[in-house]
Amino acid sequence: MHRITIVTMTFAGALGCVTCVSAFETKGSAYGLIESKYKQEANQASCMRTFGGSTSVRIGACKAQGGPSDYTSMRQWRLVEQEGGTYLIQNKYRNDMGAGSCLQALPESTDLIVGSCDGNASAPLSTKQWRLEGGTFRLAKNLYKEGVQPSHNCARVYAGSNVEIQIGACDAQGGPSDYTSMRQWQFAMFPPPVTPGGMASLSYRIPTTPPITQITFPITVVRAPDAAGYYFAQQYGFSGGGVGYMGVRPRPGGKSLAAFSVFGSGTEVVDTTHCSSGADGGKGVSCSAEHELVHGRKYLLTITQDPADSRVWRGSITDSVTYQQVALGAYKVPATWGSLSPSQGGFIEYYAQLSSCASIPRAEILFSPPYGSDGRAGWFYAQNEYGRCQGKMNYFHEVRGEDSYFRVGF
Repeated sequence: MHRITIVTMTFAGALGCVTCVSAFETKGSAYGLIESKYKQEANQASCMRTFGGSTSVRIGACKAQGGPSDYTSMRQWRLVEQEGGTYLIQNKYRNDMGAGSCLQALPESTDLIVGSCDGNASAPLSTKQWRLEGGTFRLAKNLYKEGVQPSHNCARVYAGSNVEIQIGACDAQGGPSDYTSMRQWQFAMFPPPVTPGGMASLSYRIPTTPPITQITFPITVVRAPDAAGYYFAQQYGFSGGGVGYMGVRPRPGGKSLAAFSVFGSGTEVVDTTHCSSGADGGKGVSCSAEHELVHGRKYLLTITQDPADSRVWRGSITDSVTYQQVALGAYKVPATWGSLSPSQGGFIEYYAQLSSCASIPRAEILFSPPYGSDGRAGWFYAQNEYGRCQGKMNYFHEVRGEDSYFRVGF
Protein backbone atom coordinates (compact mmCIF):
# COMPACT_ATOMS: atom_id res chain seq x y z
CA MET A 1 0.00 0.00 0.00
CA HIS A 2 1.00 3.59 -0.56
CA ARG A 3 2.34 5.84 2.16
CA ILE A 4 2.58 9.63 1.85
CA THR A 5 6.14 11.10 2.47
CA ILE A 6 -9.40 5.98 -6.50
CA VAL A 7 -15.94 -0.69 -12.73
CA THR A 8 -19.51 0.08 -12.76
CA MET A 9 -20.72 -0.32 -16.35
CA THR A 10 -24.17 0.18 -17.87
CA PHE A 11 -25.44 -1.53 -20.97
CA ALA A 12 -28.36 0.67 -21.95
CA GLY A 13 -26.65 0.96 -25.32
CA ALA A 14 -27.84 -2.54 -26.12
CA LEU A 15 -31.38 -1.21 -26.22
CA GLY A 16 -30.98 1.82 -28.43
CA CYS A 17 -28.88 4.78 -29.44
CA VAL A 18 -26.74 5.70 -26.47
CA THR A 19 -25.37 8.75 -28.18
CA CYS A 20 -25.87 9.93 -31.71
CA VAL A 21 -23.18 12.57 -31.61
CA SER A 22 -19.59 12.21 -32.70
CA ALA A 23 -17.60 9.78 -30.58
CA PHE A 24 -14.28 11.44 -31.39
CA GLU A 25 -13.99 13.83 -28.47
CA THR A 26 -10.94 12.14 -26.98
CA LYS A 27 -7.42 11.80 -28.31
CA GLY A 28 -6.61 8.69 -30.30
CA SER A 29 -3.47 6.58 -30.03
CA ALA A 30 -0.85 6.17 -32.72
CA TYR A 31 -1.69 3.64 -35.44
CA GLY A 32 -0.37 0.09 -35.14
CA LEU A 33 -1.04 -3.56 -35.92
CA ILE A 34 -3.53 -5.81 -34.16
CA GLU A 35 -2.30 -9.42 -34.27
CA SER A 36 -3.95 -12.70 -33.31
CA LYS A 37 -1.87 -14.68 -30.81
CA TYR A 38 -3.16 -17.98 -32.19
CA LYS A 39 -2.29 -17.10 -35.78
CA GLN A 40 1.14 -15.85 -34.72
CA GLU A 41 1.92 -19.13 -32.98
CA ALA A 42 0.65 -21.10 -35.98
CA ASN A 43 3.01 -19.08 -38.27
CA GLN A 44 0.06 -17.95 -40.34
CA ALA A 45 -1.09 -14.53 -41.52
CA SER A 46 -2.07 -12.93 -38.21
CA CYS A 47 -3.12 -9.29 -38.62
CA MET A 48 -6.60 -7.82 -38.46
CA ARG A 49 -7.20 -5.93 -41.73
CA THR A 50 -9.75 -4.24 -43.97
CA PHE A 51 -10.23 -4.24 -47.75
CA GLY A 52 -10.93 -1.74 -50.49
CA GLY A 53 -14.59 -1.29 -51.41
CA SER A 54 -15.78 -3.53 -48.58
CA THR A 55 -16.72 -3.32 -44.91
CA SER A 56 -15.24 -6.77 -44.22
CA VAL A 57 -12.72 -7.33 -41.43
CA ARG A 58 -10.60 -10.47 -41.65
CA ILE A 59 -7.19 -11.93 -40.84
CA GLY A 60 -4.45 -11.25 -43.38
CA ALA A 61 -0.75 -10.75 -43.88
CA CYS A 62 0.83 -8.12 -41.65
CA LYS A 63 2.70 -6.57 -44.58
CA ALA A 64 1.13 -5.13 -47.71
CA GLN A 65 1.62 -7.41 -50.72
CA GLY A 66 1.86 -4.53 -53.18
CA GLY A 67 -0.35 -3.54 -56.06
CA PRO A 68 -3.10 -0.94 -56.39
CA SER A 69 -5.46 -2.53 -53.86
CA ASP A 70 -3.32 -3.64 -50.93
CA TYR A 71 -2.01 -0.96 -48.60
CA THR A 72 -0.18 -0.92 -45.28
CA SER A 73 -2.90 1.32 -43.88
CA MET A 74 -5.41 -1.54 -44.27
CA ARG A 75 -3.62 -3.23 -41.34
CA GLN A 76 -3.22 -0.14 -39.21
CA TRP A 77 -5.57 0.64 -36.34
CA ARG A 78 -5.72 3.17 -33.56
CA LEU A 79 -7.54 3.28 -30.25
CA VAL A 80 -9.79 6.20 -29.35
CA GLU A 81 -10.47 6.19 -25.63
CA GLN A 82 -14.05 6.57 -24.44
CA GLU A 83 -15.62 7.01 -21.00
CA GLY A 84 -15.59 4.03 -18.69
CA GLY A 85 -12.31 2.62 -20.01
CA THR A 86 -13.66 1.49 -23.39
CA TYR A 87 -12.20 2.16 -26.82
CA LEU A 88 -13.19 2.69 -30.41
CA ILE A 89 -10.89 0.71 -32.72
CA GLN A 90 -10.40 2.77 -35.90
CA ASN A 91 -8.85 1.62 -39.19
CA LYS A 92 -6.43 4.03 -40.87
CA TYR A 93 -7.22 3.05 -44.47
CA ARG A 94 -10.95 3.55 -44.04
CA ASN A 95 -10.42 6.76 -42.11
CA ASP A 96 -8.12 8.14 -44.84
CA MET A 97 -10.82 7.30 -47.40
CA GLY A 98 -13.47 9.15 -45.40
CA ALA A 99 -15.43 5.90 -45.02
CA GLY A 100 -16.82 4.19 -41.92
CA SER A 101 -13.68 3.14 -40.07
CA CYS A 102 -14.56 1.72 -36.63
CA LEU A 103 -14.58 -1.96 -35.77
CA GLN A 104 -18.20 -2.87 -35.14
CA ALA A 105 -20.23 -5.86 -33.98
CA LEU A 106 -23.53 -6.41 -35.78
CA PRO A 107 -26.54 -6.52 -33.43
CA GLU A 108 -28.11 -9.59 -35.06
CA SER A 109 -24.96 -11.43 -36.14
CA THR A 110 -21.60 -12.70 -34.91
CA ASP A 111 -19.84 -10.97 -37.82
CA LEU A 112 -17.56 -7.97 -37.47
CA ILE A 113 -17.36 -5.08 -39.93
CA VAL A 114 -16.00 -1.55 -40.12
CA GLY A 115 -18.69 1.10 -39.93
CA SER A 116 -19.43 4.64 -38.86
CA CYS A 117 -17.76 5.65 -35.60
CA ASP A 118 -20.94 7.38 -34.40
CA GLY A 119 -23.95 5.78 -32.79
CA ASN A 120 -27.37 5.65 -34.44
CA ALA A 121 -30.68 3.87 -33.97
CA SER A 122 -29.69 0.75 -35.95
CA ALA A 123 -26.13 0.54 -34.63
CA PRO A 124 -25.76 2.06 -31.14
CA LEU A 125 -22.38 3.43 -30.16
CA SER A 126 -21.94 0.43 -27.87
CA THR A 127 -21.59 -1.83 -30.95
CA LYS A 128 -18.35 0.03 -31.68
CA GLN A 129 -17.06 0.20 -28.10
CA TRP A 130 -14.55 -2.35 -26.88
CA ARG A 131 -13.09 -3.16 -23.50
CA LEU A 132 -9.54 -4.51 -23.77
CA GLU A 133 -8.48 -6.82 -20.95
CA GLY A 134 -5.14 -8.43 -20.28
CA GLY A 135 -1.44 -7.74 -20.57
CA THR A 136 0.68 -8.31 -23.68
CA PHE A 137 -2.17 -10.27 -25.25
CA ARG A 138 -5.66 -8.97 -24.57
CA LEU A 139 -9.28 -9.95 -24.94
CA ALA A 140 -11.31 -7.52 -27.07
CA LYS A 141 -14.80 -7.43 -25.53
CA ASN A 142 -17.66 -5.71 -27.32
CA LEU A 143 -19.82 -3.59 -25.04
CA TYR A 144 -23.08 -4.16 -26.94
CA LYS A 145 -22.66 -7.93 -27.07
CA GLU A 146 -21.83 -8.03 -23.37
CA GLY A 147 -25.17 -6.44 -22.64
CA VAL A 148 -26.95 -9.05 -24.76
CA GLN A 149 -24.98 -12.17 -23.84
CA PRO A 150 -22.31 -11.73 -21.16
CA SER A 151 -19.17 -13.87 -21.60
CA HIS A 152 -20.00 -14.34 -25.31
CA ASN A 153 -18.71 -11.01 -26.55
CA CYS A 154 -15.07 -11.52 -27.57
CA ALA A 155 -13.48 -11.05 -30.99
CA ARG A 156 -11.94 -14.38 -32.04
CA VAL A 157 -10.32 -16.31 -34.89
CA TYR A 158 -10.53 -19.95 -35.95
CA ALA A 159 -8.19 -22.84 -36.73
CA GLY A 160 -6.58 -23.70 -40.03
CA SER A 161 -6.75 -21.42 -43.02
CA ASN A 162 -9.99 -19.79 -41.88
CA VAL A 163 -9.52 -16.00 -41.95
CA GLU A 164 -12.84 -15.06 -40.36
CA ILE A 165 -12.99 -12.83 -37.28
CA GLN A 166 -16.24 -13.10 -35.36
CA ILE A 167 -17.79 -12.57 -31.95
CA GLY A 168 -17.66 -15.66 -29.78
CA ALA A 169 -17.32 -17.04 -26.27
CA CYS A 170 -14.59 -15.39 -24.21
CA ASP A 171 -13.51 -18.73 -22.74
CA ALA A 172 -12.20 -21.65 -24.77
CA GLN A 173 -14.81 -24.40 -25.00
CA GLY A 174 -12.24 -27.21 -25.01
CA GLY A 175 -11.34 -29.83 -27.56
CA PRO A 176 -8.58 -29.93 -30.19
CA SER A 177 -9.68 -26.85 -32.14
CA ASP A 178 -10.69 -24.22 -29.60
CA TYR A 179 -7.93 -22.44 -27.70
CA THR A 180 -7.69 -19.42 -25.43
CA SER A 181 -5.16 -17.91 -27.83
CA MET A 182 -7.89 -17.65 -30.47
CA ARG A 183 -9.37 -14.81 -28.40
CA GLN A 184 -6.10 -13.07 -27.59
CA TRP A 185 -4.82 -10.06 -29.51
CA GLN A 186 -1.63 -8.06 -29.42
CA PHE A 187 -2.29 -4.33 -29.79
CA ALA A 188 0.96 -2.68 -30.93
CA MET A 189 -0.42 0.79 -30.20
CA PHE A 190 -1.93 -0.02 -26.82
CA PRO A 191 -0.64 2.14 -23.97
CA PRO A 192 1.09 0.24 -21.14
CA PRO A 193 -1.13 -0.65 -18.17
CA VAL A 194 -1.10 1.77 -15.26
CA THR A 195 -1.39 1.31 -11.51
CA PRO A 196 -2.77 4.66 -10.28
CA GLY A 197 -1.35 4.32 -6.75
CA GLY A 198 -1.87 7.35 -4.51
CA MET A 199 -4.50 9.70 -5.88
CA ALA A 200 -5.61 12.18 -3.21
CA SER A 201 -4.39 13.24 0.21
CA LEU A 202 -5.33 15.39 3.17
CA SER A 203 -3.66 16.40 6.43
CA TYR A 204 -5.15 16.53 9.92
CA ARG A 205 -4.36 17.91 13.33
CA ILE A 206 -6.06 17.12 16.64
CA PRO A 207 -5.96 19.45 19.68
CA THR A 208 -5.53 16.72 22.29
CA THR A 209 -2.82 17.47 24.83
CA PRO A 210 -0.01 14.87 24.79
CA PRO A 211 0.47 12.13 25.63
CA ILE A 212 -2.07 10.89 23.08
CA THR A 213 -2.96 7.26 23.77
CA GLN A 214 -5.85 6.89 21.32
CA ILE A 215 -7.01 8.31 17.98
CA THR A 216 -10.29 7.52 16.21
CA PHE A 217 -10.67 8.11 12.47
CA PRO A 218 -14.32 8.27 11.28
CA ILE A 219 -14.68 7.29 7.63
CA THR A 220 -17.68 6.86 5.32
CA VAL A 221 -17.43 5.04 1.99
CA VAL A 222 -20.23 6.74 0.08
CA ARG A 223 -19.57 4.81 -3.11
CA ALA A 224 -16.97 2.30 -4.29
CA PRO A 225 -16.83 -0.72 -6.61
CA ASP A 226 -17.82 -4.07 -5.13
CA ALA A 227 -14.29 -5.27 -5.85
CA ALA A 228 -10.72 -5.02 -4.67
CA GLY A 229 -8.65 -2.03 -5.78
CA TYR A 230 -9.34 0.97 -3.55
CA TYR A 231 -7.75 1.75 -0.21
CA PHE A 232 -9.09 4.63 1.93
CA ALA A 233 -6.74 5.27 4.82
CA GLN A 234 -5.50 7.56 7.56
CA GLN A 235 -1.91 7.60 8.73
CA TYR A 236 -0.76 8.07 12.31
CA GLY A 237 2.67 8.82 13.71
CA PHE A 238 4.47 8.30 16.99
CA SER A 239 6.07 11.18 18.85
CA GLY A 240 9.43 9.42 19.05
CA GLY A 241 9.48 8.08 15.50
CA GLY A 242 7.67 5.54 13.39
CA VAL A 243 4.49 5.76 11.34
CA GLY A 244 1.56 3.53 10.51
CA TYR A 245 -1.80 3.58 8.79
CA MET A 246 -5.25 2.12 9.08
CA GLY A 247 -8.07 2.08 6.58
CA VAL A 248 -10.65 0.14 4.60
CA ARG A 249 -10.22 -1.81 1.38
CA PRO A 250 -13.57 -2.71 -0.23
CA ARG A 251 -14.03 -6.32 -1.34
CA PRO A 252 -16.73 -8.19 -3.28
CA GLY A 253 -19.95 -9.14 -1.54
CA GLY A 254 -20.35 -6.04 0.60
CA LYS A 255 -17.18 -6.73 2.55
CA SER A 256 -14.04 -4.80 3.37
CA LEU A 257 -10.60 -5.80 4.55
CA ALA A 258 -9.66 -3.26 7.20
CA ALA A 259 -5.91 -2.76 7.53
CA PHE A 260 -3.82 -1.74 10.54
CA SER A 261 -0.08 -1.54 9.93
CA VAL A 262 3.09 -0.02 11.33
CA PHE A 263 6.45 0.56 9.64
CA GLY A 264 9.95 0.43 11.08
CA SER A 265 12.56 -1.64 12.87
CA GLY A 266 12.00 -3.01 16.36
CA THR A 267 8.29 -3.68 15.88
CA GLU A 268 6.84 -7.03 16.97
CA VAL A 269 3.69 -9.04 16.29
CA VAL A 270 1.42 -9.39 19.34
CA ASP A 271 -1.81 -10.69 17.80
CA THR A 272 -0.73 -13.69 15.72
CA THR A 273 -4.28 -14.29 14.46
CA HIS A 274 -4.60 -10.99 12.63
CA CYS A 275 -1.00 -9.83 12.19
CA SER A 276 2.23 -10.85 10.48
CA SER A 277 5.75 -9.48 10.26
CA GLY A 278 6.61 -7.05 7.48
CA ALA A 279 4.79 -4.10 5.95
CA ASP A 280 4.77 -2.97 2.32
CA GLY A 281 7.84 -5.05 1.59
CA GLY A 282 9.85 -3.61 4.49
CA LYS A 283 10.20 -3.92 8.23
CA GLY A 284 7.08 -3.54 10.34
CA VAL A 285 3.87 -5.37 11.17
CA SER A 286 0.73 -5.79 9.03
CA CYS A 287 -2.65 -6.57 10.59
CA SER A 288 -6.08 -6.91 9.00
CA ALA A 289 -9.58 -8.31 9.44
CA GLU A 290 -12.66 -8.61 7.24
CA HIS A 291 -15.84 -6.77 8.16
CA GLU A 292 -19.19 -5.80 6.66
CA LEU A 293 -19.13 -2.58 4.63
CA VAL A 294 -22.36 -0.65 4.10
CA HIS A 295 -22.02 2.27 1.71
CA GLY A 296 -23.03 5.57 3.26
CA ARG A 297 -22.44 4.34 6.81
CA LYS A 298 -19.77 5.79 9.10
CA TYR A 299 -17.11 3.46 10.48
CA LEU A 300 -14.74 4.31 13.32
CA LEU A 301 -11.13 3.20 12.90
CA THR A 302 -9.36 3.37 16.26
CA ILE A 303 -5.79 2.88 17.42
CA THR A 304 -5.45 2.49 21.21
CA GLN A 305 -2.54 2.02 23.57
CA ASP A 306 -2.83 -1.16 25.65
CA PRO A 307 -3.31 -0.06 29.31
CA ALA A 308 -1.25 -3.04 30.48
CA ASP A 309 1.75 -2.36 28.22
CA SER A 310 2.49 1.11 26.85
CA ARG A 311 4.49 -0.38 23.96
CA VAL A 312 1.49 -2.36 22.64
CA TRP A 313 -1.03 -0.75 20.28
CA ARG A 314 -4.35 -2.25 19.23
CA GLY A 315 -6.53 -1.48 16.22
CA SER A 316 -10.27 -1.86 15.74
CA ILE A 317 -13.11 -0.82 13.45
CA THR A 318 -16.60 -0.08 14.78
CA ASP A 319 -19.90 0.20 12.88
CA SER A 320 -21.50 3.49 14.02
CA VAL A 321 -25.03 2.08 13.57
CA THR A 322 -24.81 -1.47 14.96
CA TYR A 323 -21.86 -0.68 17.26
CA GLN A 324 -20.31 -3.99 16.21
CA GLN A 325 -16.58 -3.79 16.79
CA VAL A 326 -14.02 -5.88 14.91
CA ALA A 327 -10.49 -6.28 16.29
CA LEU A 328 -7.83 -5.65 13.64
CA GLY A 329 -4.80 -6.82 15.59
CA ALA A 330 -2.05 -5.66 17.92
CA TYR A 331 1.67 -5.02 17.72
CA LYS A 332 4.50 -3.77 19.93
CA VAL A 333 6.77 -0.82 19.11
CA PRO A 334 10.12 0.30 20.58
CA ALA A 335 9.86 2.11 23.92
CA THR A 336 11.46 5.21 22.40
CA TRP A 337 8.50 5.74 20.06
CA GLY A 338 6.33 7.05 22.88
CA SER A 339 2.72 8.13 22.34
CA LEU A 340 0.83 9.20 19.20
CA SER A 341 1.50 12.43 17.30
CA PRO A 342 -1.29 15.03 16.98
CA SER A 343 -0.89 15.42 13.21
CA GLN A 344 -0.43 13.27 10.12
CA GLY A 345 -2.35 12.68 6.88
CA GLY A 346 -4.71 10.41 5.00
CA PHE A 347 -4.97 9.25 1.41
CA ILE A 348 -6.98 7.55 -1.31
CA GLU A 349 -5.18 4.87 -3.29
CA TYR A 350 -6.04 2.57 -6.20
CA TYR A 351 -3.53 -0.27 -6.09
CA ALA A 352 -4.85 -2.56 -8.89
CA GLN A 353 -3.62 -2.38 -12.47
CA LEU A 354 -5.84 -0.70 -15.08
CA SER A 355 -5.62 -0.14 -18.82
CA SER A 356 -5.40 3.62 -18.29
CA CYS A 357 -6.24 6.44 -15.87
CA ALA A 358 -9.57 6.81 -17.69
CA SER A 359 -10.47 3.32 -16.43
CA ILE A 360 -10.41 4.30 -12.75
CA PRO A 361 -13.83 3.29 -11.34
CA ARG A 362 -15.88 5.91 -9.49
CA ALA A 363 -15.48 6.20 -5.73
CA GLU A 364 -16.75 8.71 -3.18
CA ILE A 365 -15.38 8.96 0.32
CA LEU A 366 -16.12 11.17 3.33
CA PHE A 367 -13.39 11.67 5.92
CA SER A 368 -14.63 13.06 9.24
CA PRO A 369 -12.20 14.79 11.65
CA PRO A 370 -10.24 12.40 13.87
CA TYR A 371 -10.36 12.80 17.63
CA GLY A 372 -7.96 11.86 20.39
CA SER A 373 -8.06 10.39 23.87
CA ASP A 374 -10.17 13.24 25.27
CA GLY A 375 -12.74 13.17 22.45
CA ARG A 376 -11.80 16.60 21.07
CA ALA A 377 -12.16 16.57 17.28
CA GLY A 378 -9.43 17.87 15.02
CA TRP A 379 -9.57 19.46 11.59
CA PHE A 380 -8.41 18.83 8.03
CA TYR A 381 -6.29 20.95 5.73
CA ALA A 382 -4.13 20.69 2.59
CA GLN A 383 -6.46 18.46 0.56
CA ASN A 384 -4.74 17.63 -2.72
CA GLU A 385 -4.88 15.58 -5.90
CA TYR A 386 -1.57 13.94 -6.80
CA GLY A 387 0.08 10.89 -8.35
CA ARG A 388 0.59 9.46 -11.82
CA CYS A 389 -3.07 9.99 -12.76
CA GLN A 390 -3.21 13.59 -11.53
CA GLY A 391 -5.43 15.65 -13.83
CA LYS A 392 -6.82 12.47 -15.44
CA MET A 393 -8.93 10.90 -12.68
CA ASN A 394 -12.05 13.14 -12.56
CA TYR A 395 -10.99 14.44 -9.14
CA PHE A 396 -13.36 16.53 -7.03
CA HIS A 397 -13.10 17.71 -3.43
CA GLU A 398 -15.27 19.86 -1.20
CA VAL A 399 -15.55 20.69 2.48
CA ARG A 400 -18.88 19.60 3.98
CA GLY A 401 -19.13 21.16 7.41
CA GLU A 402 -16.16 19.71 9.27
CA ASP A 403 -15.91 16.76 6.88
CA SER A 404 -13.80 16.38 3.76
CA TYR A 405 -15.54 14.83 0.72
CA PHE A 406 -13.61 13.33 -2.21
CA ARG A 407 -14.77 11.93 -5.54
CA VAL A 408 -12.45 10.21 -8.01
CA GLY A 409 -12.90 8.02 -11.07
CA PHE A 410 -15.50 7.59 -13.79
